[in-house]
Amino acid sequence: MALDLKADITRLKGAEYNPRNIVGEDLEALRESVRTLGVVKPIIAHGETIVAGHQRTKALTAEGVTTAPVYFIEQDLTVYDEVLFNQLHNGTDSDEGNPDAVLDGELSVGWNQIPADSVRGNFRSEGAALRAQMSRLILKYGPWGGVVALDTGEVIHCGHYAIACASTGEDVLAYVVPAAKRKEYMERLGRVYGVYSYDHVERKDYLQSLAQLPRLRVKTAGAKKSALYEKMVRPWLKENPTAKVLDFGCGHGDYVKMLSKLGFDIRGFDPFHRKGKALNLSKINRMVDGIKEAGCQFDAVVCDSVINSVNCVESRDALFTTIAAFCKPGGTVFTAGRSKKYKEGTRRFTASKMRTQTVNLLTFFDENGFSGTYRKGAWFFQLYNDRPEIEVLADYAGMDIEEGSFCDTRGDWQASLKVREQRPSEDQVLKAIEWEFNLPISGDARLGRMDMVDAVRDALFSN
Repeated sequence: MALDLKADITRLKGAEYNPRNIVGEDLEALRESVRTLGVVKPIIAHGETIVAGHQRTKALTAEGVTTAPVYFIEQDLTVYDEVLFNQLHNGTDSDEGNPDAVLDGELSVGWNQIPADSVRGNFRSEGAALRAQMSRLILKYGPWGGVVALDTGEVIHCGHYAIACASTGEDVLAYVVPAAKRKEYMERLGRVYGVYSYDHVERKDYLQSLAQLPRLRVKTAGAKKSALYEKMVRPWLKENPTAKVLDFGCGHGDYVKMLSKLGFDIRGFDPFHRKGKALNLSKINRMVDGIKEAGCQFDAVVCDSVINSVNCVESRDALFTTIAAFCKPGGTVFTAGRSKKYKEGTRRFTASKMRTQTVNLLTFFDENGFSGTYRKGAWFFQLYNDRPEIEVLADYAGMDIEEGSFCDTRGDWQASLKVREQRPSEDQVLKAIEWEFNLPISGDARLGRMDMVDAVRDALFSN
């Protein structure tokens, strides 16, 4: 049987991809929780590898506990599904959009197996996309999770999982506690233990180019116009028709091509410009040469949604420092991104929207606003920002927000930033330029355009 309520956990080891870390006060609090409440839902393992439940295992081990409930996945398990299990397990912990699940029938304190037809609740509540992914894994690997319920039948933890089991016809494993202890269990189970950290996860910068958005391409599925260009850049160009413009991180360069044909002086650069599935290195180098030919100084710089696709703090800071450096003092930087507050709410969807939502809803942020998603054998990162973070970044790079559209209820934001007369330090700027023009482009290979460091030094600091 896959479920063992008294499995030996001393032989279990953590998975390398686990994005959660727990130390200090959080670990002590979780130790107190398992000491007081015990383990109320199973750890998930594949062989000797923990798929989900790393923090509880760590706390139990610290308490000297050697056995605990473990659900062992017996089928072959892809790395993608391993990571998905981990994220879904974290998703059940959140209890967002609780579907008011109730377990019918006679319940006894402790472990209970509840028939699927004894589960009631709001099957169309918020979190439908989350439950759809849970259901897929239940159908594929069996009932891997558990819920916490009162002896009155009310599910107080992991209600989404109970609904997913009922939807797939699987029994629900429930840990039942006395109703009199509801407050104590809710307080301990409702706390977030540990933090998310992707510091240990391998980053492949060139994979971030998969986030390039198709623009102005009627033959490309899902193509749409850029809100930043349409709302801010094009109106500004009408008033400044002779301006010299750089689109930094232009992706496929659709707007650069279109505006160039209309007679505007605009150039593009993208370190991961693709031709088909391969990087177009000759085109990328021509783009770099174009920046040098323009003297590395522009009246305006466009950076459309690139901030979303950086994968670490150093890349984020280098990006903003670079786009400010390429813009003349007093010039304008147009930039756009995606809202963190909006993303935090995207799991709250009704069943009518379930078909269009994917596992990307399972977004967990580290302390800097990065989320990680495992795709096709590698990690893909996204950075979400709201106005306070952009204000700090702009100030760091020597800019101020001039105009901005930051709305918590929308996915995207747009802003124009005014470049200050006073530049950041030469060291900060040149380190940023070196970062941006020597990015890894494949395996151990790098872009290698270190000549841009000298070009920017001559343009900005020669006097």
